[in-house]
Amino acid sequence: VDYRGLRACAEGKGARLGINAKDYLKMYSGYQLPSIVEDEIREDIYTGTTCLPSLVSEYMSSNLFDKMPIMDELYRNGVAAGFFCFSIDQKKYSDDMLEYEFEIMNLRNQLIEYIMKRLKEKNREHDIAFLEGATGKKYGYLDFLIFGSFMLIMNTACDFFVKNKIPFAGYKTFRKISKIITFVED
Repeated sequence: VDYRGLRACAEGKGARLGINAKDYLKMYSGYQLPSIVEDEIREDIYTGTTCLPSLVSEYMSSNLFDKMPIMDELYRNGVAAGFFCFSIDQKKYSDDMLEYEFEIMNLRNQLIEYIMKRLKEKNREHDIAFLEGATGKKYGYLDFLIFGSFMLIMNTACDFFVKNKIPFAGYKTFRKISKIITFVED
């Protein structure tokens, strides 16, 4: 194969070449974790998907005061990396974990639609990239990168959680040392 045909040959075999950042954020990886401490935010996760596994891995493997090069680089470039955390009425789903997982995913999808609708109204739909999310024994999670309109996105998410009578919801960065910013709490 000559050099000019190399790209076509590689692509024909399923290789992905020259992936730009936008396309990279469309590739997802699934993960499963043994939950460590069920009451801690993000420590209750048992399954999730992400298109930025290095960020999730850095967070999960770090301690309170560890250096976090991925987070540092994102912040140096003006990008806020974090996640929404929320709970649902677990008593309603205590007998059916599949139904619980479905409800968490459904709520995540509704939240994405709600935020995107508000951003489109302001012509700011490119200010956020959703990285997917995770399901924990106590909480659901929606991961994201914010490039602009931070307060609009936070206020929109808070509005969504209040309107949907979610018992607990908040926002947290991908740094263990940061505390959760609570939107609603029963």
